[in-house]
Amino acid sequence: MMKHLRFLLWQASLLLLPLHALQATPTDSLIALLPTLPHDSLRLEVLHEITLNLQHTPAQESYARQLIAEAELQQNDSQRCAGLYLLMLYYYNNTDDTDSLLHWLSQLKPVALRIHDYRDYFDSKKLVINNYIYSQQYEYAIALAEEMALEAKEKAYIDGTAAAYFCLANAYNETGRLKEESIALKQIHNLFPQLRYTNIKL
Repeated sequence: MMKHLRFLLWQASLLLLPLHALQATPTDSLIALLPTLPHDSLRLEVLHEITLNLQHTPAQESYARQLIAEAELQQNDSQRCAGLYLLMLYYYNNTDDTDSLLHWLSQLKPVALRIHDYRDYFDSKKLVINNYIYSQQYEYAIALAEEMALEAKEKAYIDGTAAAYFCLANAYNETGRLKEESIALKQIHNLFPQLRYTNIKL
């Protein structure tokens, strides 16, 4: 009931925006709405949506940082993990800065593991591994992917296990280790029916 009421208030507040704001994109409308929102879960949801919508733009970094700061203020670990992952995604897509990715992963890991947010944690780890592969640091990538596979198995997180094997297959392919690549691909194939998130399947 409370969520429904908050949604109605949000919709009503959109009507108060100037006409030019209503004619802008949905993301522009959310950005215009943001300063009027109190520091509560709705503000976090709006920041999360803006950050998602601004992927592949320079503004993604700024809004991801705002989401992290707001989540810390509200002590919302789930949104903090989401913000950290989106910040890592920005660095992954726009820089070759593995050190920054490792730094933000170290911030995300204890929070994500504490609240069992395995999706953001293992997706973030996958970004680091792929960055090692793209920078041709294959042995680092393989070592981290093997560690990720073991960790995901321990936590019975199938998508994380599959993502680790996917990273291993890529690294083995790049280094011409076709036998090892084939084994990793078979492991993914065996896990395929159990996968929950479609981004692993792509």
